[in-house]
Amino acid sequence: STVDFNFGAAYNDFFRTTLVKGRKRRAVTMAALSAGKGKIDVPYMINILRTHAPDGGSGANWQPQNDPLLGTDVCMHGSYGIIRDSNSAGSLVVHLDKKNPTIFVTGTSSPCTSLFKPVWMDASLPDIGPAPSDEYDPNSQFWKHELLHRATVQDYQARIATYLADRDVVEKGFVEGGLEMAINSAKKRAKFSADCFAQGFEVEANWYARVKQIPANPQNSLSYWIYNHAWTNYNSQANMPKDF
Repeated sequence: STVDFNFGAAYNDFFRTTLVKGRKRRAVTMAALSAGKGKIDVPYMINILRTHAPDGGSGANWQPQNDPLLGTDVCMHGSYGIIRDSNSAGSLVVHLDKKNPTIFVTGTSSPCTSLFKPVWMDASLPDIGPAPSDEYDPNSQFWKHELLHRATVQDYQARIATYLADRDVVEKGFVEGGLEMAINSAKKRAKFSADCFAQGFEVEANWYARVKQIPANPQNSLSYWIYNHAWTNYNSQANMPKDF
């Protein structure tokens, strides 16, 4: 007899799933899908992947160090060692059609600090340097973005405010342009994808320079101290640049 494959049953780990609130995070995404019924598009799905749940505050009050044990963020930020060492390492949204699905990927960690860029399965992928290992590599675009990401989370609200509006404007062009480009030849689509990646990494470098101009103001709380200590360790383990 044929038995339906159950992904959760096959791969679920009770201890880790419980700690990282897998079921609660799923509930957050399902609720967002239900709320968007009839109006779901690529930007809507991207926003779901950037969700920071209310456990850590909402809107301008959200901080990645808040409620580190019970957080249900979809856009997960690492914090307390083995208790919450998960961090979103990459994100994608696929616009399905009957011919050439357009895939929007970050290629970098933490979607809230990243840009979604279009790629296609039948078109060549842009050069983003060597595949990232567990240590900083200045030739890897993933690790170049980590400069921005890891600097931003040192004082999230103050620092992301320096490039949040720009992120949305630049990404809007990538998404709308990618969807329009889908009917073109693979060669043209590959060039558009490469241009998006090149522009994305150029603006991220500018954002990193902006972020570094904003002093990271330490907060007088135990949760912030432990959070900062955890990221200091992560940065040391990754051999991040000394002037980082």
